[in-house]
Amino acid sequence: MLRYITLFLATLTLVSASKLSEVMYNPPGSDYDLEWIEIYTENSTELNTTQSIRINNHTYSFTPTTPYYILAREYEDGNDEDNESFVTFYNAVPGEEVPFTLPNKETQIILNNYTYTYAPSQGANGDGASLAFNGSTFIPSKTIGGTPGKPNDYDNATLLITSLSKTYYLTHYDSFFTITNRANPRNISFTYSIYDLNEEHHLLKEETLEFFIHTRKTKGTGSYTFFQPGNYSLCAQSEDAISCHNITVIDQKTIPCDLSLDLELSQTILNNKQQLTYKFKTNNTTFPFAIEYGVQDIYGKWSRKPRNTSTLTTKSFTPKFEGLEKTYLINATLHPTCNDTNPKNNHVERAFGVRGTP
Repeated sequence: MLRYITLFLATLTLVSASKLSEVMYNPPGSDYDLEWIEIYTENSTELNTTQSIRINNHTYSFTPTTPYYILAREYEDGNDEDNESFVTFYNAVPGEEVPFTLPNKETQIILNNYTYTYAPSQGANGDGASLAFNGSTFIPSKTIGGTPGKPNDYDNATLLITSLSKTYYLTHYDSFFTITNRANPRNISFTYSIYDLNEEHHLLKEETLEFFIHTRKTKGTGSYTFFQPGNYSLCAQSEDAISCHNITVIDQKTIPCDLSLDLELSQTILNNKQQLTYKFKTNNTTFPFAIEYGVQDIYGKWSRKPRNTSTLTTKSFTPKFEGLEKTYLINATLHPTCNDTNPKNNHVERAFGVRGTP
């Protein structure tokens, strides 16, 4: 059975026609008999009229008698080895038996000029959920087993969660939210706002962003530098989701700390034009920090001019010179944003030698 599924909706406007509402393509276990499709007919004049549905290049006829109508692979228990059927599992929901299959490959479902194509992508993969139409796309149902014969039950297709935890002033942030897409890969637009609660909800910033999101995105979901400590409100709203969170911006300079800096080299002797990797280490990453570092020879000439980093990712340097040998120094100074009570251990210096060519 399909592990993941995506449905793409062709945007033809046939408001009164019957529509595909819910699909149970991968019921739990190995019994295909519990596969079913729900048809929703909003206009009563469309009821009791024979219609057709095309699945995987096979056409089947059906006659809906109620607004929510089920097409089941085995509507009532037949002559197979088990007692499973749609009716025995879901009780008396109006419907009929249609001998379709939902193959484990890309498959088209065509109903009244709407074309739905599912292919391995996401959702309802044997965990008991169905695929439920939420007005714009299909997403896994919230209710295990789906909701045949009733309005669909689903979580919002978009989930917005504030990703900030501890927040410090004079620090730039560019990842405010984690946006989770529970539907097909698509463009998601949202507007976020930052309010200063210290000044009666004064609006500091409002911006609308749009991203094409497959599953999840955090980086770049809002940016701001808080120039004053205090209380703030951070809100975001998309078409189907909203998130608001109060945050406290801390003046970290009032918090005592004792940060130290260390430096690890991949080697201390290497050859000319051979890459050296090195990594800074600090004993506390609670507070934001900056490390100013550079590479120079023993005469003080910079081979890599000083620069700043705020991460502890691995760095690299490749020496290039003419001569028999050369000694280099990596100098680095840690600049904490907290109130460092022992700045003497904020500097580190490491030497390494390089063999040249005769």
